[in-house]
Amino acid sequence: MTNAVACFTFDNMAEAAEVGAGTRSGPRTDVADPSLSRGYPSLYRLLATHGVPATFFVEGWNGVHHPEAVAEIVRRGHELVCTAGRTRRGTSSIPSQRRRSPSGRRRR
Repeated sequence: MTNAVACFTFDNMAEAAEVGAGTRSGPRTDVADPSLSRGYPSLYRLLATHGVPATFFVEGWNGVHHPEAVAEIVRRGHELVCTAGRTRRGTSSIPSQRRRSPSGRRRR
C-alpha cells in the first residue's frame, strides 16, 4: 500500500484577517462568527470520521480573542501552531518557531 498525504488550507480562523485588513474593528463572539460556530465544528467532524490528524496554523490574535476555540484544536488531538499576531493587509503571517504537538511537547 502506498502512503499518501493531502494538504488543505483554510484561510484564517474567525475574523483575524478582517481585523488585519482594517475592515473590522474587533472580534465577534464565538457564537456569532460563522467559522467558529459552523465551519470548524464541521471540519472537526470530517477529520474525525476519517481518522485524520491535522496541523492547524492559527493567528496568535485568536488565542487572545477566542482562547476556547484555539484550545479545542488541541483537545481534539490535533497539532497547533500559532503564527504572528494577525494577518495584515498585503502580508502573510509567518509561522512562529514554537510548535506544540497534541502531547503538549514543544517542537521546532
